[in-house]
Amino acid sequence: MPEAGGTVPVAVIQTPVPALRAISECIALAKKHEEETGEAPVLDADFAADVEEIIRNRKRWNPPAWE
Repeated sequence: MPEAGGTVPVAVIQTPVPALRAISECIALAKKHEEETGEAPVLDADFAADVEEIIRNRKRWNPPAWE
């Protein structure tokens, strides 16, 4: 048992890994999965159109300035 005033951590807080994935990483993972299993991912019929619309309509994020 540590002495009073010791520095023994009681918890370690970390962000989940991976917190975010780039589309390129998702594509690479899908290709790797297909190579390893022989099964290609099957996407929703409207998926490509949805992604194109998202990319076409995205706007640059301008975070508010801190006061």
